[in-house]
Amino acid sequence: MAANNSDASGVIDSAKQTATQVAGQVKDQAGQVVEQVKGQATARADQQRETLASGFQSVAQAFHGLGTDLESREQSPVGQYAAQLGHAVGEQVENLANYLQSRDVRQVVRDLEDFARRSPAVFLGGAFLVGLAATRFLKSSRPAPDFTSNIPDPNRALPPANPEFSQRPEVWQRGATA
Repeated sequence: MAANNSDASGVIDSAKQTATQVAGQVKDQAGQVVEQVKGQATARADQQRETLASGFQSVAQAFHGLGTDLESREQSPVGQYAAQLGHAVGEQVENLANYLQSRDVRQVVRDLEDFARRSPAVFLGGAFLVGLAATRFLKSSRPAPDFTSNIPDPNRALPPANPEFSQRPEVWQRGATA
């Protein structure tokens, strides 16, 4: 009987070691997959950051062009003020584009978190405005609805509710005035 107990405990120990080894391998493989996914997500986020930065560069150039155009055309004080405003907005958008180009995604996220801690109201207000702008953009970029699908099928028209009502005009006139 003692031999059977030692054999059983040996099998149990062996099974425990095998389970521990398998669990360690699974954990290592899961860690590798997680790191790979993180790397891919970071690479895509960096591509989007670069695309966003180049888009902001284009917007900044448009504001600078607007300012230059207004300076050359408008001589009124309001026109000159609008030209200065165009250049100032262009400068700020250009600064944002340069900031995005000079940082990686992790730095941008870290800076956003710091800003949100320092100025939560401004951060939430900005997030709200960005959400509104994104909503407007998405609504304007979706295809126009197809109104022809809402036209009723004439073959499925309902018969008149009361035949007497539809045949005697004086009944509907009385019903309308009563």
